[in-house]
This record gives sequence, structure tokens and C-alpha cells, in this order.
Amino acid sequence: MCNWINRNTAPPSFELQNPLASQPPSTAIATAFIPQIANFAGLRYIATKAPNNNCPGPTGSLSVNDPCVGAIFVNQSGQACSGFGGTATNCVINLASFSAAPRNTYPPYTEAWNLSVQRDLGHSWAVELAYVGAHNIGGLGIFDPYLPALASPGAPITVKDINGNSYTISANTANNEPLRNKILGIDRNAGARFVANIGQSIYHSGQVTLSHRFSHGLFFQAAYTYSKEIDNVSGSQSTDELNATRNGQGGANVLNDQSNPSQNRSVGDFDRRHRFIVSYTWDIPSPSGAAWKTGLFAGGWSAAS
Repeated sequence: MCNWINRNTAPPSFELQNPLASQPPSTAIATAFIPQIANFAGLRYIATKAPNNNCPGPTGSLSVNDPCVGAIFVNQSGQACSGFGGTATNCVINLASFSAAPRNTYPPYTEAWNLSVQRDLGHSWAVELAYVGAHNIGGLGIFDPYLPALASPGAPITVKDINGNSYTISANTANNEPLRNKILGIDRNAGARFVANIGQSIYHSGQVTLSHRFSHGLFFQAAYTYSKEIDNVSGSQSTDELNATRNGQGGANVLNDQSNPSQNRSVGDFDRRHRFIVSYTWDIPSPSGAAWKTGLFAGGWSAAS
């Protein structure tokens, strides 16, 4: 992917290319979708775009702090982008949804540890006490590290258009949000976001297991677990029904200040504080007689729950 450095400029191009294009087989098909850079080119008055349907109309010079005024973005050909003063749809700022991954993305991994003590209580009874812990590092999470900053008279935001004109933002409006973005030309409202190794989780549990082996092949076991799971990214990407997100199904989306994913740390969706399980196994005895010693009805059958 591209490295974005200056908040006043966007990358010269953004390319998604078939990896087969770099291979030398006899036959290969390479495809590419290259939306063009979106440059800030000035201001425009917005009379009908929600939520500003009651705008009275432009009077005098346009102000970037006017709720009825928005930005103009143009592509490399100088055509105004759709939704930003024109109809061109090949602008980066118009991408419906994409998730970019940093170059240093790595496979997540888990560290696990446990300690257990078993005790024979006699008469075929046994008890086990155990501690089990796990730590997940580098879980993939969807987040937006370049969320728009908030402006104020005491902390204004200044941006320049492609003609060198400066604009000072001191009030936050829905229409100047694209100009407060940390990367001009990328719009989170359209779906721009990152997938990165921001996920961290920790799991601790204490476990008690009591078991007894009866006669005639019957084994009984009861287990109780007290545990706690804490993370900052629960679920898988865009498939977790426990978290409502922009797509209607949660996933690994981060709330709060997305430039600091650790603020999302809390009890995880998978936390189950108390768990009690009772199970048994019965080794079914085999009938006597040579006919039951072979084939489908040979010994070794058991029932469990």
C-alpha cells in the first residue's frame, strides 16, 4: 500500500493489482483498479445536501465554518469528484469501502500457560485444581487512525487547496469534516479504514474438576471454571453479531479514540465468568458369544454426555 505522510496531500496513486502480474507464466491475466488522487480545490455552497436543507443561500464569500459550505475535491484530470461538487467517480475519496493493511502486518499469535495439581481422594475419586491463562497478541482489528480532528477557536485547523489558498477551520460542521481529516482526500464516511495488528487479549481462569470411576465402566466428572477475558477487539472482522457497526454487523471495529486502540480495552464479548459442566462416559459391555466378537458389533463401544 502507499505511505501517507503529509496531511495536506494524498498519495500520487492507489493501486490494487493482481499478484499474478509479476509472475512469468505463459498465460496470465492482470487486472488493476486505480482510483485517482482527490485534491482539495476550494469551497462550494451546499443547498440541498442533508442535513442542511434549510440553508438560505450563499451570501458574500464562502466560509469553511459555514454549515452550508463544503469542500470541492477534484481528480488528477481536474474533474470534480462525486459528492464533492461534481460527478467523477474515479476518486479515492469516493471509494465505497476498502480496508488497507500496513506493510508490517504479521500473523497474530497466542501465548498460553497452565498449572495443575491432581489429588487421589481414594475409593476411585479424584480432584484437580488448575490455573489456565492465555494472551493473544496482534489480533487483527478494523480501525481508522486518521479520524478527523476537532477544531476550535483556540485550536484551529488550517488547510490549503491546490491553488495555495489557506482556510482556517475553527468550528466543526458535517460538511467540513473531510477537511479536518488527517489525510486529505480520504473519507472515513465512505469507508476508508485500516486492518492492523491492534488486538490484544488476556484470559485468566481457575478450574476445579471432580471425577469418579464407578464399576461396570461408568465414569463421572463435574468441572467448574471461574474466568475473566479482557480485550480491546472482540470478534472477527465484520461478522460479529455482538457489536453494531457501520455495516450492521459488528466485527473487530474499534470505538473511542481510534488513534489509541488501547482505550477500547474492556471485558470481552467472549467473557464467561462462571461455567459448570457435568459429563459421564459409559463403556458399553460387549455381549458374550463368538458372534459378537467381530464386525460392527465388536467391543469398544461407549456412550457419553
